[in-house]
Amino acid sequence: MLNKNAKKHFSEYLNVDLSEPLKKHSHKKNPDKLLVISDPHCPFEHKDYFIKSINDNTDCKNIFINGDFFDNYSRSHYRRSQDIDFRWEFRLAYLRLKEVADNFDGVYIMLANHDMRWLKYLMDNVPNDCLDFLNKNLFEDLIKTIPNVRIVKQLVGDRKVSHLFQYKDVIFTHEERSSVDIAKVVQEVAKQYYKWGEHYNLKPYRAIIQGHNHVSAKIRFGDRFLYQIPCLINSSDVAFDYVYNGRTQGNPPALGYMMAYFDNDKFNPNKSYIYDYEV
Repeated sequence: MLNKNAKKHFSEYLNVDLSEPLKKHSHKKNPDKLLVISDPHCPFEHKDYFIKSINDNTDCKNIFINGDFFDNYSRSHYRRSQDIDFRWEFRLAYLRLKEVADNFDGVYIMLANHDMRWLKYLMDNVPNDCLDFLNKNLFEDLIKTIPNVRIVKQLVGDRKVSHLFQYKDVIFTHEERSSVDIAKVVQEVAKQYYKWGEHYNLKPYRAIIQGHNHVSAKIRFGDRFLYQIPCLINSSDVAFDYVYNGRTQGNPPALGYMMAYFDNDKFNPNKSYIYDYEV
C-alpha cells in the first residue's frame, strides 16, 4: 500500500491526484442489481457507450469490472504502430476508473491479461537479481488508492488467481481462450470448472460470466446459465490495429454490458440480461 510520500511522488509523476476524495453521489441504490462491464481497454474505450453504460445504471449499488479495464498498450510486447507514453495512458484510464467509483458504493475489478501487461513488462525487462528490490504490486497499489475499489482474486490454497472470482453464486472469469464460434468458449470453461471446481475452491454456483472474447451470448447449460458478455472498446483506436492487419479474424466486437439481478443473494437468470448497443 502506498504511504503519503509515495502518493505524493506518483501524483506528481503521473499528473493525477491520488489522494483526491470520492464525490458523494446521491443516486438511490438497489442492492439486488449488479452492473457488469468488461473489456473497455481504457483509455481506448468507446467513450459514448462507456459513459452511457454508467449513467444509465447508477441505481446499482455495485459494479463488477470483468477484466481488461486498463489496456496498457505502452507495455505490450506486440508490435506497436505508435509510441504512447505510459504516464499519459495510465492517467486517463485511472481517471476513468475514478469516475466509475464516484457513481457506485463498491467497485469490484478483476485484473486480466491487458491489466497485467505492466507486471509482465517488469518481469521481462528487469534483471532477476533486481526484482526483489522492486514493488511488483505497484500497479495494484495505484488502483487501490481509490477507496471503494476492490481488486478481486480467487483464493486457491496459498495462491490468488486473478482471472477467476466467485461473487455469491456467480463465477466471473476472464480466461484467455478464443473461438470463432460464439458461446463456445464459456461452454469449454464450464466443462473445465466442473472438473476443477473443488480445486479452485468454488462453492455451488448458478452462472458463469466470461469476459475477454468481446461477444454477446447466453445459453442454458444443464442447470446453469452461461454468458459471454460484450465489451466497451473502441476497435478503431490504436490499441486495436491488429483488427485491420489484413488477416481478418474472429467476430467484430459486440458492444454492451450485463445487468445481473439477485434475489436474497441468489442469482436470478429470469431478470438478468445482456444489453447490446446497436452498431
